[in-house]
Amino acid sequence: MIKIILEGFISIKAAINGNNRVIEKIYISNKKRTRKTSFMKKLALKNEISFEFVSHDKIDEIAEGKTHGGFIAFVSERRFNSIESILSSNSCFYVDGIEDPFNLGIIIRTLYSAGVNSLIIRKRDLELGSSRISKSSAGAFEKMDIAMCDDQVETINLLKKSGFKIYAAAIEEKSESLFNVKFSDKSLIIIGGEKRGIQSEVLSLADMLVHIPYGNEKFSYSLPASVASTIFSYEILRQRLEK
Repeated sequence: MIKIILEGFISIKAAINGNNRVIEKIYISNKKRTRKTSFMKKLALKNEISFEFVSHDKIDEIAEGKTHGGFIAFVSERRFNSIESILSSNSCFYVDGIEDPFNLGIIIRTLYSAGVNSLIIRKRDLELGSSRISKSSAGAFEKMDIAMCDDQVETINLLKKSGFKIYAAAIEEKSESLFNVKFSDKSLIIIGGEKRGIQSEVLSLADMLVHIPYGNEKFSYSLPASVASTIFSYEILRQRLEK
């Protein structure tokens, strides 16, 4: 079993409740006892997870950063959903080419908060480091339905056959303003990373290209993927709440 170190109370709590990882052991700092300490101990006992109170210095030595708050856990890689299992979703995002684990975590955190049902990512993006992704997602990475994509063209075609309408975020001559788009009940939104963007073979599969209108005509650059994901996901939420 591959061992990954999760850091922080929120990530570890989410991993336990999300039930998508094997939690081998939890280290809890004995520096001070707090409500979080008591809660984590009870949660570990309830789920029959081994835990140990250790020195704060020992946790500092093992942890990657200093923001662990006195909690680390040794865990397996998380289990992911199959592409087939998310076909019953209403809203799904596919993000590709995110090169920073913090940014991918922020995207997942935002999508989860906006009520997006599921997310598709590439394996290469996950290799950024699932521990950092989990921490920056405030635990959403542990709870959201996430599927791994091996062949993006095959995956998108499968979703199309299952009734999804495909929207790609792109600043193109023929793209529609986000504010003029009424999203389908079953929607797949494709967001590309800042460097590579969305590949042409993927753009060609989209039913509609959609751009975010800018209030400043002098600005001509694309927005970060995390920002674009926020704007799209909350526009979809707004439309859903108005129905």
